[in-house]
Amino acid sequence: MLGLGLDRGKIGDIQLSETGAVMYVSNEVADFIQESLHEVGRTTVTAARHQDTADIKATGIMKRVTVASLRLDTVISTALHLSRTKAAALIDAEKVYVNWAIAKKTYQLAIGDIVTIRGAGRVRLDEIIGHTKKDRIAINIEIFA
Repeated sequence: MLGLGLDRGKIGDIQLSETGAVMYVSNEVADFIQESLHEVGRTTVTAARHQDTADIKATGIMKRVTVASLRLDTVISTALHLSRTKAAALIDAEKVYVNWAIAKKTYQLAIGDIVTIRGAGRVRLDEIIGHTKKDRIAINIEIFA
């Protein structure tokens, strides 16, 4: 895709399946990609534009974890098994997005928020279960690799 000379900011996720791939791109480059993309590496491909993505569902791994707070850096460190310092460094390097917008480490997550960590995957806060006896917050997250 980048070989076509497109800006990385115009290209979103690519979901692979057994029969092909679905690529999410900005509307302004969709027609260009459809007309220009004929090969990926040495493989011949056909690009077609689809508006309806309701039948495409990404599934991840559901996990129940406990966190001290719903701060972005805390949830990322727990989900990816990183220290909070490393999670904060990813956020400061602008490699972390919440609902497709660059986020600050002090951002408080809410149910349904999708956290994208460039190069590491995506995490969705599925449910806030409640507080534990040690006053931590039990949450369900879905991790997409």
